[in-house]
Amino acid sequence: MKREQHKSRLLEAVHETAQDLHKLGFIDKRTMREYDVLCVNPISAYSAEQIRSLRERYRLSQAVMASGSIPASLPFRSGKSEISIRADLLSNS
Repeated sequence: MKREQHKSRLLEAVHETAQDLHKLGFIDKRTMREYDVLCVNPISAYSAEQIRSLRERYRLSQAVMASGSIPASLPFRSGKSEISIRADLLSNS
């Protein structure tokens, strides 16, 4: 499970409550996304060179990186020209 970095402890509690309400069906997907934007820090975008450096550091093939079959410490999502990686999780390495 991914570890989100919240903007504050208060917003973390608000987000957790919203997630529970979403699971119970009281909040729809669109509203939940609004809570995500409000409460969770955005994901940093990395250049192709930075991605290559990370891939080499963690010894991942391009295929593994592209498939998403990477360790939980390196969550990412693909974009058109860059891949975004959770900077808060990478700073621990």
